[in-house]
Amino acid sequence: MAGLRKRSGVFYAVIRVNGKQKELSTGVPVEQKGRKAKDLKAEAEQKAALLERRAKGEISHSAALDALRSVEKINGGGGDMPTVREYLTNYRGQAKASTEKNRQRAIKYFLEYLGKGADVRLDALSRQTVIDFLPWALERVAVGTVKLYRAMLATAFNAAVDDELIPRSPMPRIVKMERMAETVNPEIKRDVVKRQPFSPDELSRIFHTFPQPWADMALASFALGGLRLGEACCLRWENVDLKRDVVTVETTKTEKTLEQALPPLLKARLLARREMVEEAEPYIFPNMARRYQREDSSISSEFSALLRAAGIVRAMPETSLKGNRKKVNPLSFHSLRHSFCTLGRCDSGVVPDVMRSIVGHNSEQIERGYTTANLEHKRAAVDAVMACIPSPPVAE
Repeated sequence: MAGLRKRSGVFYAVIRVNGKQKELSTGVPVEQKGRKAKDLKAEAEQKAALLERRAKGEISHSAALDALRSVEKINGGGGDMPTVREYLTNYRGQAKASTEKNRQRAIKYFLEYLGKGADVRLDALSRQTVIDFLPWALERVAVGTVKLYRAMLATAFNAAVDDELIPRSPMPRIVKMERMAETVNPEIKRDVVKRQPFSPDELSRIFHTFPQPWADMALASFALGGLRLGEACCLRWENVDLKRDVVTVETTKTEKTLEQALPPLLKARLLARREMVEEAEPYIFPNMARRYQREDSSISSEFSALLRAAGIVRAMPETSLKGNRKKVNPLSFHSLRHSFCTLGRCDSGVVPDVMRSIVGHNSEQIERGYTTANLEHKRAAVDAVMACIPSPPVAE
């Protein structure tokens, strides 16, 4: 018969299975306001007996969970097994806001796939159903997006395992998602586009000929280490120190605080902009900040339209890909980040450690993905190396 042990303020069932002792949490507190100690112990004993039967294989995991919840309800707590829809809709993780936003998008997409199947009990969701979701998603969105959805859903299912709602996660471990993608979607290779940097001449045209606030915002993004679109839109005056010529940047992806040098051209633009906005206005680009905060999806496409109008990029072909996948142009607002890295490393010789401290990359491997060396860069590098070799001695 299962015994009880008090640990960390909770009753644990002490069970012996196949000669080995196991301790499983009953979830019943040793002390609880409004309840008698003998009642708590009695509930813990009931749960311990059920946990022992489950451990010995006398009842199924689902049957044990149902019985455990019945005990909780009799004692004024617990509840029924939630449906897949109920559990995922109400699930909230402990990650940063941007991650939770991605999780909610993944959950919405998964529930769309399930349809009425989302109204089954969570413990009835089969692994095969989840496996079938992946190729369905790969026919509609890019590989990277499906990888993100899989990771977000896996966290939610793992939490259900930790809470002992289900015995194991229904999310499989997919090692070669790209291979699955090529099988279900022949167009998949057209989804992968490496971002390219702008040339110096193209950067000059953007900074000096684009309409406001895009010209100043693109300049700020580039000069401050390649800010992401949301970071540039939401720059605040309180983070600009005009006396020290420093701008403090809060990165949204890595949640780092970076101190960036304020170059003269950007300082002059900010001073001119300061004269045009109200003293109490917190944002440098107020309209863009508010558009971004209300999740206006047209911001990125607006910049792309300006690039097309300027002849910097060509319009994408009329033919469309399957599903909801978007054609990705190698030049976009994010290319400002690639441009800063490429010009810094390949043209200006900025050492890797300094570049990472400016851009905020966590590793040199990530930084390398943002650097595109062309033939002239390689030629200059070879010439620099060859210049280190001394000339042969002059024959007498």
